[in-house]
Amino acid sequence: MINFIDLGSEIFRTGFLLAIFGYLLWVGRTRRSLPPRGWNTLLSGFGLLVFGSLLDITDEFEALNPFFIVGNTHIQALLEKVVIFPLGYLLLLLGLMRWMPAVHGLSREVESRKQVERALEATVETRTGELKAANLALAEEVAVRRQAQEFLEITRARLEHLLTASPAVIYCCKVGGNYVNTFVSENVQALVGYKPKDFIEDSCFWINHVHPRDQERVAADLGALLQRGKACYEYRFRHQDGSYLWIHDELQLVRDADGQPLEIVGYWVDITDRKRVEQRQQRLSVILEASTDFVGFSDNEGIAQYVNQAGCRLAGMTAEEAVGQPITVFTPDWANIIIQNEGLPAAKRQGWWRGETALLHREGREIPVSQLILAHRTSEGEVEFFSTVARDISEHKAYESQLEYQANYDSLTGLPNRNLLQDRLEHAIAHARRIRQGVAVLFLDLDRFKMVNDSLGHDVGDALLKAVAERLRGCVRDEDTVSRLGGDEFVLVLEELRGGEMSRLIANKILAALQAPFALEGQTFRINASVGISLFSRDGKDALTLLKSADTALHWAKAQGRGCIRSYTSEMNAQVVERLTMEQSLRQALEREEFVLQYQPIMDLQTGSMVAVEALLRWQHPQLGVVPPAKFIPLAEELGIMPTVGEWVLRTACLQARRWQDAGLPMLTMSVNLSTQQFIQVDLTDRVAHILDETGLPPSCLAIEITESQIMQDVESAIASLRAFKEMKVHLSIDDFGTGYSSLIHLKRFPLNRLKIGKDFIHDFTKTPEDETIVLAVISLAHSLGLKVVAEGVETEEQLRFLWENGCEEMQGHYFSRPLPASEMEVLLQENRQLPLRSAYQSYH
Repeated sequence: MINFIDLGSEIFRTGFLLAIFGYLLWVGRTRRSLPPRGWNTLLSGFGLLVFGSLLDITDEFEALNPFFIVGNTHIQALLEKVVIFPLGYLLLLLGLMRWMPAVHGLSREVESRKQVERALEATVETRTGELKAANLALAEEVAVRRQAQEFLEITRARLEHLLTASPAVIYCCKVGGNYVNTFVSENVQALVGYKPKDFIEDSCFWINHVHPRDQERVAADLGALLQRGKACYEYRFRHQDGSYLWIHDELQLVRDADGQPLEIVGYWVDITDRKRVEQRQQRLSVILEASTDFVGFSDNEGIAQYVNQAGCRLAGMTAEEAVGQPITVFTPDWANIIIQNEGLPAAKRQGWWRGETALLHREGREIPVSQLILAHRTSEGEVEFFSTVARDISEHKAYESQLEYQANYDSLTGLPNRNLLQDRLEHAIAHARRIRQGVAVLFLDLDRFKMVNDSLGHDVGDALLKAVAERLRGCVRDEDTVSRLGGDEFVLVLEELRGGEMSRLIANKILAALQAPFALEGQTFRINASVGISLFSRDGKDALTLLKSADTALHWAKAQGRGCIRSYTSEMNAQVVERLTMEQSLRQALEREEFVLQYQPIMDLQTGSMVAVEALLRWQHPQLGVVPPAKFIPLAEELGIMPTVGEWVLRTACLQARRWQDAGLPMLTMSVNLSTQQFIQVDLTDRVAHILDETGLPPSCLAIEITESQIMQDVESAIASLRAFKEMKVHLSIDDFGTGYSSLIHLKRFPLNRLKIGKDFIHDFTKTPEDETIVLAVISLAHSLGLKVVAEGVETEEQLRFLWENGCEEMQGHYFSRPLPASEMEVLLQENRQLPLRSAYQSYH
């Protein structure tokens, strides 16, 4: 492509062309310095074409680059014609040929430059590859370093999380001085409530918060750290809330390359819970070692892992000898069978087992124990080990045997008691049913044994009972049972009898054996007995029925006289039914207000005036009518209700006496009888004082009557009670004197006011000289002791005259008045009726 540029002024054109031409010449001389690439644009004047100077540079010019010819308008026209027509081409060819040698030299130089250029391009390409490889390696290194940086960041974050969540507090501190902390992990605040800066900023913060009792020890351990290189100790540290927690402190000394101490690193761990557990374990260990029971642990294989001191003592071993032993060495064979077959399976099944076994001492003796076995399981539910506690129950067993003996045997005679009798009788009945033979029950009661007991004392009575027991044993076979129910009552059970006659023969043999004299306490005397017999199965098919039948027969035998034998019959049962009916009614009589009091006057034989009244208990039964005292009072004593009834009698009598006094009637003494059960009450005097205070009756207006038998049961206690009543100013009388067996030595010690002669003596003394002598002797005895005499049961004028003549001070009986209800007695008091002594005296003379 050819372009023309019109430069305008000729002068300008000429100068421009000369400049271009000179430049081209310079270029021709300096071709070697031309760049390796071709020209992009060629600017030429017309003259260059003529002189051929243009050819010098065409070789460097690419064909498609623009080609500019500089000239004026006329030249442009000429050139266009030259170019268009062949002549222009010819001229151009001539110019090129003229410059061909230069062109060839220029070509060689160009080729050389191209080679150089190619070499440079190869070098550049090689260097470029190397740079690319270096850049790639650098990029990979940067990526690795970036990954390492990210890993470090993640690791640092994880470490911070671990330190925060960890129970261990990491710290660093300087060596020596106060061991000032240089670093403390953030989780210290969760541990002790303080921030890390509190430890770092205050050089004494840590040591000042260590418990005062632990500071000296901790400082000593820190001082030794420089020699040992590490330390581990435990101490108490004060929390921010003021409490102390236990710290486990483990630290290590860090040295530099020269071996010089650099710093200390360590960690703190809260061991408060562990210390509490250790404390509990220590206390538990103290308790276990102090226990008097055998305490031990064993593994699943039955090997002892621990035995306390008491266990070692019971086994006769040391702790070293006991540990490692099979548990079977601690118990006898029979106990091992129980433990292996029953104890351990139950413990595995339900967690525990309790039973009575025995420990085996090394010397071979067995020690009875109450044993507890516990199975301890892992969190997975598997049995990990067993523990056992065994308590020595030797004393308990001995006491249990003693209690069993006492529960089944009479402590005085050694015979079976009621409890064992019941058991043996039931076995005898069961055996009799199997072998189709009979059983007999003999109920025996000693006659007049109470007289022996009261007159000769309980020691003689007890000795007699032992002797009777021995004779009864000698009258029966070994398989028969001889038992004592209490008091003077014995029951014999005879087994394998072929007929009822055999039981009667043995009963006669017993009575004959008892009739032989007894020599006891330097005295010789005889005793008899009454026997009631019942047979299985005629008189009863069970133990209770047979005993009741024999008891009923005994009552019939005693009713007939002394030394009798009676067999049970169905007719006797009516009496038993009546007794049971009376028992039931008697228990309810007080609640139903069936008891009433009647009052009988006591008269002065010197003045004929009424000086006292005696309160007498009566039972008005709805169906039976008035029941005699002799019939229901013994039954009430037997049932144990007499103390309650007697207290009602005392309160009612005192209240009635007070009413009569309030009504303005003569102030009389109210005489009240005390039952045996009532008299032996420990708090009797307190009860009487309370009733007197409650009713308002002066103590001097009360007289208490007791019998000789009541006093003689416990003489010393009786004397103490009587003296207490005497101090209260209560009058005291012995009722029915002469019917008991009181000793004259004891009688003078009793603080009494009166003796009452029993009505049996008064009733017969006018007919029997012996009774008259007894009455006179009692009157004389009473007067010699400074006591007044009251005669009971006076019914005739003759009796009255005799008593009056012989100095008896007071009388009581139907001769003057029968017992009266309170209303009738009140009328008698209002009339102030007198005893007709003058007519009796005149009649006597």
